[in-house]
Formats: sequence, C-alpha cells, structure tokens
Amino acid sequence: MPDLNLPDGLRAETLVPYLAEHLPAMGQLLGAELIAGGRSNLTYRLKLEGGPVVLRRPPLGHILPSAHDMRREYRFIESLAGSDVPIPAALAFCDDEAVIGAKFYLMEFCLGRIVRATWPEDYGSAAERPRTSSIIANTLTRIHAVDWRAAGLEDMARPGNYVERQLKRLGQQYELSTPEVHPAAMEVRRRLGRAIPPVQPQTIVHGDYAIHNVLLADDDPGRITAVLDWEMATIGDPLADLGWVMAAWAKGEGQPDGYAPKGTHAVTALPGFWTREAMVAEYGRASGRDVSNAEYYYVLGLFKMMVIWAGIDARYRAGVTRGEGFETYGPLVAYGAERALAAAGASSIPALRGVA
Repeated sequence: MPDLNLPDGLRAETLVPYLAEHLPAMGQLLGAELIAGGRSNLTYRLKLEGGPVVLRRPPLGHILPSAHDMRREYRFIESLAGSDVPIPAALAFCDDEAVIGAKFYLMEFCLGRIVRATWPEDYGSAAERPRTSSIIANTLTRIHAVDWRAAGLEDMARPGNYVERQLKRLGQQYELSTPEVHPAAMEVRRRLGRAIPPVQPQTIVHGDYAIHNVLLADDDPGRITAVLDWEMATIGDPLADLGWVMAAWAKGEGQPDGYAPKGTHAVTALPGFWTREAMVAEYGRASGRDVSNAEYYYVLGLFKMMVIWAGIDARYRAGVTRGEGFETYGPLVAYGAERALAAAGASSIPALRGVA
C-alpha cells in the first residue's frame, strides 16, 4: 500500500480495502484532503483513480447527545434522490467504526461554487444576485414540498410540538457546551418558551439551510447544483428552516449594503441581494405558508446559532478541532446571546419583547 499520508480522521490501512469493496469501479485511493470551512461534521474529498468522492464523518471529539448522526444524514440524502431537490448521489454508508474510528458515508462530489464572504469577480455582476436570492428561497420551498412519507422518512417524525422539542434540546446542548451560562441566553430561551407559535404541518427540515450549504452552478448563479450538509435534517416545522436562513442572512430592511453582523454571510450584504424580509415574502408566496410569525423563527434561529458556536468552542477547548479560526468562537457566544435578545426586544410579538 502506498504511503497516502491521509488527514486526521481517516485510516489508510482500513479505508483502502473498504473502498475497494464498496466502490470497486472507482479504482485505487490516491489521497485525500479535508475540505475547509466545516465547523461540525468533517468533510473530505477522496482522490480516487476514477474521480473524486466525498466522505463525511463526525467531529473528532465532544459529541453532543443526538448530534452528528451519520446514518440520519445519509438517509435524507438517499431518500431525496429523484426529488425536485438538487442533491448529491448517496454512494455507501459504513456503520463499522473500526474502518476510520467512526461511522461515515460516501457521496457524489458535485461541481459548483460556495459563496460566503465574497462574490467571485468572474461570476457576473450585482445584477445576478437577485436571481441567487430567489433560487435560495425557492429551493427551500422545494425541500419543504417533498412528500416525506412517500420518501420513506415516516419513522423520522415525532409526535408533539417540534419547536418545543427544539428549544429544549438547544437549551440542553448550550448548558453542556458552555463553561459559563450567559444571562442573555437564558432570557432569550425563556421568552422563546413563552411565545411558541401554533404548530405547523410537518415537512422535511434541513436544519442548516443557508447560502454556505448550497452549490451554485459554475455557469449560472441563479441555479443550485446541490444542497449540502444534511446532518441536522429531521421532520418538523418548516418555518424553523426559514428562521435559520434569516439568522444567517446579513441584509435587513433599512440596513446599508455591506453591513454584515457577526455570524451572517457577508456576501448577502452586497448590492443586489434581497433583504431578509424579501426572502421571507418570497418563501411565503412560493410555498403558500403563513409567515406572519417569521420574527419568532428568526429569534429561534439566532438562539440556535449561539448554541452551535458554544459547541464549536467546546470542541476547540477540548483540542479536537481541525482547521483554523476556531479560537474566535468563544467570544462570539456572548455576542450571539445579546444579538438574539436584541432581536427579541425589537419584535412585534409581545412575549418575545418580554411584556407578556
């Protein structure tokens, strides 16, 4: 076996024979690289003689309860094959942790561009960005329109109120991750608990749908070639996905171009991108859903973002992260709590403002 010098999280001596057995047509493994940008599950591009393949596995440490379920992620990708949602092809799932030290799966490597902070100079002009905004909003409606029962995901649904469960789980994860509970976080949690909106008909919920988790076509910023990162997918309230889009979207009504709060994707602050409010309006139009409680889901999305930051910081403090920039997440947790509290205080929903 050649000296492959694989990144942390992979084991050549066991991965090579696994690939030979399960992807024989792809030929020999030539190398691998950790794809930059991941802050949770690890994503590798495997270089095989027959072309690249993506391997996804959990982080190397600090696994929170119910988090990083690789089989769940694989099932959603596999179940969405043939739907109206652009999705990579699922290739193989491995539940034998002896292969690389954790369960993992393999999927198709899709071409496309991920834009987060900057708009590529060779990728059209500001006139293209409304089309990008539109396709992001409308692809979310496609995800939520999938018949999840027909897709074989009925066992993923749970009875009861999805938002209540989500809020309880996020609170527990926050307390497990942080060395010091921030008062603003607890106040946001309390207000969210008192303002829970009516139950929505359940749909597939991506859980981390945002501009950084879609691949835009190389030749068309108004087309998505694949929706990625299904590790948080479940069956639940579709407006939770909308709230997450809003939490990660930089531009709001009345804000100048270029203003991007921490935690948002700076590219969405550029001229031409829609505002958060315009994204909500388009989602409501395209889906036919009532979005009058969008402010609640926005605050829920901000609370969730803070919890995720706390989890990333916990893994960094435990010394199990791979890549750069993880040291910045600790200070962001308090900022995220204050940002969520400010959004709650500015809401038109009295219970979010703390007055009911």
